[in-house]
Amino acid sequence: MNSIGSQPRASADTEEEKPFVAKRIPLFERFRTNVFVEYCWAPTFYHRLHPLTKLVLFMVLSLASAFYSDIVFLAVLGLVLVVLAKVVKVPWFWFSIPLFVIFAQTLTFGPLSFTMWRSELYTHYPQDILKITLIPVTGPGFPVFGELRLTIGSLLWLSSLWLRVFAGIAAGLVLFFTTSPAEVASWLSTIGAPAFVSFIIMAGFRFISYIQRKIVLIMQAQSLRGVIFASRNPAKVIRSFAPISIPLMRNMLSMTDEVTIATQIRAFDTRRKVSPYRPLKLTLKDKIIIVTSVAVGLVGFYLLLNYGIGSL
Repeated sequence: MNSIGSQPRASADTEEEKPFVAKRIPLFERFRTNVFVEYCWAPTFYHRLHPLTKLVLFMVLSLASAFYSDIVFLAVLGLVLVVLAKVVKVPWFWFSIPLFVIFAQTLTFGPLSFTMWRSELYTHYPQDILKITLIPVTGPGFPVFGELRLTIGSLLWLSSLWLRVFAGIAAGLVLFFTTSPAEVASWLSTIGAPAFVSFIIMAGFRFISYIQRKIVLIMQAQSLRGVIFASRNPAKVIRSFAPISIPLMRNMLSMTDEVTIATQIRAFDTRRKVSPYRPLKLTLKDKIIIVTSVAVGLVGFYLLLNYGIGSL
């Protein structure tokens, strides 16, 4: 019997436990708590490849995204890179980087697309479809700018720019996530590269992640002081950069010295030949991937230059 004033106690049979539901972290919170573009080991086949193999694949994929302009080819290339990023376990929020670059590119090159309406600029798509006007802006003979309009062809050109940026940055994200800076430095030492080259690579990789962690700490400290970074007002977002940039600039010189000292401790400033910490040899799988990727890349560029396959 319950005493007076006490609350009835729920029995274990009548009270059901609520299942735990993980809350989704907003994308902006990822910027405040995570580091982008940093090597992270994972038990995947791509991580076990030789650094040279991953570098060759990156060069072939990035050059293909730079020279090809056909949206069908670029869409397939982007899909392949997304699947590869999923296999090697690249964090999904890393892809906010190419999306942000695409947004900035749209603000920059978006107005230029209104001048790309001439169907003669495109050779591999039906001219009648490319001439269809979506948004007319100015007529023929308009002073200074001439005729401006958004057509299917100009929209095709703008989409090609988007896919190029996405594919190129996605290839870089896969490379940075799966390639250890220590393995790169070890491989450079194996082939007899100068020590300062390994020093530059190690310092660059280390500084990128180091400065990101410093930004995360500054944002967390400023948030405790009441600074609100997430806002839909562009003016407030721009003003919120000041509490980050000012402390970051003050610590920039000290961060440079810390990273330099940390890398010099590993004797990268010596003039003697640096021995690798472990031998790295190309396996049969690495050799097959290198030869195949280079051959496919050369054939693709030959078809592009001589037959225009892969261009708009």
